[in-house]
Amino acid sequence: MSLAQFSPIALVGGLLALAGGLYALQRLRVRHSRVQVVTTMFWKQVAQDTYARELTQRFRHLWAYLLLLLLSSLLWFVVGGLRSDSLPESERLLLLDRSASASVGDHWPAWKRLLRDQFLAGDPDATTVLVCGAAPRRLTVPGDSVAFLDERLATLEPEQSAPSVEQAMLALLRTKNDMRPLDVVIVGQAPLSQRVVDLLPEEVRIFRAGLPNAVTSAALLGMGVSPAVSGAWERVDLGVRVRGGQAPVLHLAGAEILASKQQAQGLYLFQDLPAGGQQFEIQLPSAPAPFDRVQGQLPLRQPLSVLLDPALEPIFGGVLAAHPGVQLVEQDGDLVIRLASSDLGGGLPALELISSDQQAEAIFLGDPSAAAEPGDLALRKVLGELALDQLDGTGLATSLGRPLEVTYNQASLRRVGIWEDLFSIEGAALQSSRSFPVFVGRVLSWLADTPDWVHTWQAGVPVPGLDWIADSEQTLAGSGEDLAPPLAGSISTALGSRSVGVFAPQGVSPAQLPAPLDGPSGDWNLGTWILLLALGLLLLEGRLVRLGRMP
Repeated sequence: MSLAQFSPIALVGGLLALAGGLYALQRLRVRHSRVQVVTTMFWKQVAQDTYARELTQRFRHLWAYLLLLLLSSLLWFVVGGLRSDSLPESERLLLLDRSASASVGDHWPAWKRLLRDQFLAGDPDATTVLVCGAAPRRLTVPGDSVAFLDERLATLEPEQSAPSVEQAMLALLRTKNDMRPLDVVIVGQAPLSQRVVDLLPEEVRIFRAGLPNAVTSAALLGMGVSPAVSGAWERVDLGVRVRGGQAPVLHLAGAEILASKQQAQGLYLFQDLPAGGQQFEIQLPSAPAPFDRVQGQLPLRQPLSVLLDPALEPIFGGVLAAHPGVQLVEQDGDLVIRLASSDLGGGLPALELISSDQQAEAIFLGDPSAAAEPGDLALRKVLGELALDQLDGTGLATSLGRPLEVTYNQASLRRVGIWEDLFSIEGAALQSSRSFPVFVGRVLSWLADTPDWVHTWQAGVPVPGLDWIADSEQTLAGSGEDLAPPLAGSISTALGSRSVGVFAPQGVSPAQLPAPLDGPSGDWNLGTWILLLALGLLLLEGRLVRLGRMP
């Protein structure tokens, strides 16, 4: 038991004051009134009642005193706000899925009704409601009424964004620091990975309240773009995975293209598409909106025009000739490979071979954006991009007899400066390494600042480095977050903004969640019961007074 209004000292003090006041009232005499009589027979009685002028009398009527004291104490407990410590025994957190899946059919009004039912099934004093669209947003706090919830829900509409249910769960993991039981009810079909469920404390139980037909029968599940199997550098293959329904149709440059190949498990291939950066749209005629289409942009794959210093032909000539994405030119190139002493391709991004006497580092990397990131993190990232981590640095250093150092600093143009000595080591030259062609290809791509393109978009598979934005340019997710694209909206990438349709979730959830339990019946409202008991005692007192059993 605890008190909401008074402290225990104030409660005890009030009870003592009530007991003392009622005791004093019991001791006070009743004031007599003057009555005129017509006979002297009552003079003797009047003489005996002269002591009525005294203030107090002997304490009598113990049971009447106890009844009044009980009645007053009950009313005092109501004023003090007496409540049960077990109210509530556990807390409830309701998460409403407000992502793009809520806009399918009548999901949104149905999910709002489910949320309201779950709110009424629990105790409002122990229930918190979050709506999970682009980011978790609090709708109600413990103590809010259902009328307040209805008012908030009336102004909400689904967002074309990723569901933030897992984000809300991870925030709960960071903030929950007590052992109090917590029931979490996910209203909707937002996926929740088993990994997140396993991270939650034991006192947290998770349930799902959803519709039985939450997963559509026909839908686009994923899309992938890869280099063409034919080997043509300026061509790509587009794969589309579907569930049920008819074959997908590709709309490209005003033409409808049917899949050239169908494989198992609903995979359709569109082969030898031009990689010129064109916008495309894929439609699945039999799927309901918004699971019936996806819009994207094909990658831009044009050969790099490279100027090559004739003195370096023995080192790079064969590798460049074998690279399908490189075109050797004599002027107007995209980048240059030269000796540091040459003025070939001045003003272009360059791969330079330089004497170890002129450069302290074995490999120098210059980049205009080098100062935008912390040094160690940026260096490790660039080493991976250039495949330098695949070179046998220890063997080269041993053969050269000198330690090798790599630095990454800011420069006006992208530049890679590398020691000439690494290409002249007898028996262990850099160009003899099996990873040398990979290194050259990565260096050329890095110097040209060629943007990466997303090879695979699939429901539930995160795509690193994508920013989801709405038509109103409102950011729906933080920059650089790993987002799975099962949702409609625009994606901002290195290739520009892309409009992406809704990929249907391949299952309700990787984590199998049970349906919500029946709402708790709740503890008795002690204040109501105390008032009812006090009313009964008042009726009993009135009855006893009328019967003459109580003064």
